[in-house]
Amino acid sequence: MHLSGGLAPCVRPTPRLDSKKQKERQTSKRIVIVFSVVVLLGASATVAFYLLSLGGGQGAPPLPPGCKRPASGFLIVGSITGFNDSKAHGAPAKPWPIITVHQGQNVTVVVCNTDVQPHGFQIAHYFANSAETLVPGQALRVSFIADQTGSYTIYCEIPCTVHFLMQDGLLNVIA
Repeated sequence: MHLSGGLAPCVRPTPRLDSKKQKERQTSKRIVIVFSVVVLLGASATVAFYLLSLGGGQGAPPLPPGCKRPASGFLIVGSITGFNDSKAHGAPAKPWPIITVHQGQNVTVVVCNTDVQPHGFQIAHYFANSAETLVPGQALRVSFIADQTGSYTIYCEIPCTVHFLMQDGLLNVIA
């Protein structure tokens, strides 16, 4: 090989590692490989779970017993796509669901969990100090008097895989 300037390529000898260091290096490589495989399998399982859980129609889980909209009330369904499919409605950038009631109105909400993980239900000012937890397949009925005008966040306080989709619902209480 000819280099400009007449310089010969520099070849450095590879230092020999003793057998103990070679074993340590091999063990480290194995640990990295095993860790990488575990991470890839976990990520693949999460993506598969998410994709299989998405759809509506026939693939959607059945509603739990008692999960129906009350007369003059509201129904909120927690699922892999958020509260009332908040993902399709632009959450978390846009609030969803949005409930509008009048001040002094008796408000009844049925909340259902069709997901495979627990979810919570809270409304700032009305249920801010008491967390309502719904296990998979559970329906819960809550009632309260909308005593103060304003906009109040509807949210889930239990961290889960779709937590970010359940943080921006709104209860608007108007005069």
